[in-house]
Amino acid sequence: MTKIVLEETCQADLKGKSVEVAVLPIGSCEVHGMHLPYGTDAFQAAIIARRAAELAAARGAGVLVMPVLPYGCDQNLMAFPYTVGLSPSTIIKVLDDLIGSLAQHGIRKVLLLNGHGGNSGTLDATLRELYGKHKVFLARMDCWCVAADVVDSVRETAEIEHADEIETSIALALFPQFVKMNAAKPAPTNPSRLPLLQKCGGKFSRPWHLFTRNGGVGDPTKATRDKGEKVVQATVERIADALVELCAAKYDERFPY
Repeated sequence: MTKIVLEETCQADLKGKSVEVAVLPIGSCEVHGMHLPYGTDAFQAAIIARRAAELAAARGAGVLVMPVLPYGCDQNLMAFPYTVGLSPSTIIKVLDDLIGSLAQHGIRKVLLLNGHGGNSGTLDATLRELYGKHKVFLARMDCWCVAADVVDSVRETAEIEHADEIETSIALALFPQFVKMNAAKPAPTNPSRLPLLQKCGGKFSRPWHLFTRNGGVGDPTKATRDKGEKVVQATVERIADALVELCAAKYDERFPY
């Protein structure tokens, strides 16, 4: 397929083309320290989805990238100005409607490409909530997990999670025009009073304004475009491999086994 991004595609582009997999990038609109744009997660997911789909399409895969969902689960970041989000139940309902729409057009495989850590639990719940409902195989991938080994090979700082050295490096590689490195500064975090709970795998929703001072984590001043390009290249190539595999796998009553 010459066109792989739906909002840039005309009906004539799709005539006679076979779409095997739809990729739905999902991000957030939230504070990212002092130096990264609010749309960082959405930008990352959308650009990586496009690049991976283009690479997969060049290898014969029938992939179509959907418009990015720019809002995510941000309830614990609302103390920071202009962070906006959707509730988990709303996101599940929105995805239910979108995937149902795709099913009506014959799409049987959908990949949710997630750019925001706060969405992970909700997207896992979505996989279960929608299982079997639309006769669509639904999977998800988190952008930051795909090339964790490459991240470890280029990182200089110990603490990475949000608006940190690595996420800032990726932003410099993908959308440098929106990054303000002159505003980047280290963001120490506060330890919780529940180290044993966390050590034993206990989880809770962290009030981000109490966890970090400016919405970021770690030291983004160590970021470079070169680091970001290495992480992005590996991420795009590996997601493309997964898309080619997903497209080639025969969909039947026993799928995916």
